Amino acid sequence: MLAVGGLGLAALAAMPWLTSVSHRLVASFGLAILLAIYTQFVAPHCLGDPYAQLDPKLVDLWLSSVSEARNLWSIAHDLPQQIPVYFGIPLAALLLGIIRCMREESDRRWNWIAVTAVQLAFVLVSFWQLRGAGGANAIAAALFPAALLRAIPAAEGRPTYFGMTRITALVMLVFNPATLLALGTGATHAFAAPTQMARRIISSGDAGTCQRADDYTPLARLPRGRILAFIDSGPFILMQSEHSVLAAPYHRNQAGNIAMLDMFLGSPDDARIQMERHGIDYVAFCPGAPERYQYASLAPRSLAAALASNEPLRFLERLRLVGTDLAVYRLVH
Repeated sequence: MLAVGGLGLAALAAMPWLTSVSHRLVASFGLAILLAIYTQFVAPHCLGDPYAQLDPKLVDLWLSSVSEARNLWSIAHDLPQQIPVYFGIPLAALLLGIIRCMREESDRRWNWIAVTAVQLAFVLVSFWQLRGAGGANAIAAALFPAALLRAIPAAEGRPTYFGMTRITALVMLVFNPATLLALGTGATHAFAAPTQMARRIISSGDAGTCQRADDYTPLARLPRGRILAFIDSGPFILMQSEHSVLAAPYHRNQAGNIAMLDMFLGSPDDARIQMERHGIDYVAFCPGAPERYQYASLAPRSLAAALASNEPLRFLERLRLVGTDLAVYRLVH
């Protein structure tokens, strides 16, 4: 598909009779239709949902909580304070880029059109899935200051700050992630309904959520085995020790992730049977992780709920490891 699209554009650029904008647009549209037909017949899965084959249980209990996989509506509903951080600079860059496309001279206009078109594509992708905001912010890091300096040039003889006017410097001060995060957080608290019931929100990366690599270093002192742990813990365990894991944040690892969910959400007795079936040697439970609250709430009589309340279980022996927020257990056969 990349070859058809890339070589097709190169071929159109080499055609001497495509001299007008209208002719080039018609030819490009024809190439787009050809590319769509080619994709439909050769790789139709590329036009579908990349998570279509994901188990609904994983979608509800994991993917729906992954920020980069959310759409704009989901972020606005659950994390409105993050919208200025993710979209503030890209949207400002897109607006300034469009203005430059309309105001620049003909010999410079196409440079702005090319960059602004790429920025528009990234912004639309980020509306659909937040992971696109990374590309949108990367382009905006160059497009926004360039377009801003072009729109408000420093007059000769006037004082400047790093080549910027006072207004430009003030705009640059406002449009930076730290300021936008503060503005978003303040606005969210200001407009929240006073009667709204407060709810506990635990985010990965908060203190005690076991998102530091050092939390998993003590596991390396244990004899090598297979560890039952939350999805986000998987990469840390693999990086910091020689142990293996069932679950990790990869949507193609459905079997391991679902097995982990079945054990933590099942009753302690059922979980013990499944642990032996899957060859589990240790359980690494994070008392402050978001999953701990989610699983215990969904299944009050589950293994996760029992571990969260420090309920003693006859088949799990608590191991006292220093230097970690994890509660680590050895399976007793």
